[in-house]
Amino acid sequence: PDSDLSSYKLVIAPLLFMLRPGVAQNLTHFVEQGGTLLVTYYSGIVNQDNHVMLGGYPAELRKLLGIHVEEFDPLTPEMTNQISIQGGPQELQGVYPVTMWGELIHTEGAHTLGVFTDDYYANGPALTMNDYGQGHAYYLATQGNDELLQKLTQYLCQQAGIAPVLDSPAEVEVTKRVRTDGREVYFLLNHSTQAQTVQLPSGRFVSLLDGQQVEGQIQLQAVDAAILLTM
Repeated sequence: PDSDLSSYKLVIAPLLFMLRPGVAQNLTHFVEQGGTLLVTYYSGIVNQDNHVMLGGYPAELRKLLGIHVEEFDPLTPEMTNQISIQGGPQELQGVYPVTMWGELIHTEGAHTLGVFTDDYYANGPALTMNDYGQGHAYYLATQGNDELLQKLTQYLCQQAGIAPVLDSPAEVEVTKRVRTDGREVYFLLNHSTQAQTVQLPSGRFVSLLDGQQVEGQIQLQAVDAAILLTM
């Protein structure tokens, strides 16, 4: 988080427990310039020397996130809570089980998108969004389940104008590189134990693994990979 973030549209900083010098300022500048940031629970607690930071949590991120964390509630494995998102973005609406952590939060400029449903902090903020500069800073105060995290990630990508390289199955990882001659190279990796079919962009491709020409779509066998070069 202390590197140059200017080439990114979205930054996700989970469990940013330790804030090294310059990290908060770097994230603040990123959001000010139009970036989208997601920070999760138990962030902004100590400095690089593991000394607790004074002034209230999440310390130097407090103004950026527009919240103040008054109290933590670590949850044992058998304890759960829920997040209810009703008045927020339609893509996120629903009730989701959460585990591991809860927080008593006060907003200081942030908008509440979702609230906890149970315990002494019921109806308190669980998911917030703060407009800052030209960008947006989100805070998730608990450990969401897979459904919530997937929906939230997709929503943030949409808001940041990030689209997948290909419309591929969830089990298939796709990356793209552009050579110095302008030709595109696609790397496809099937993480599942089932064969997967991936629709390809228009045009013809040559497989760099076996030399075969491919067009329209390609089928990847279980835990298989392909490297395709545009012709």
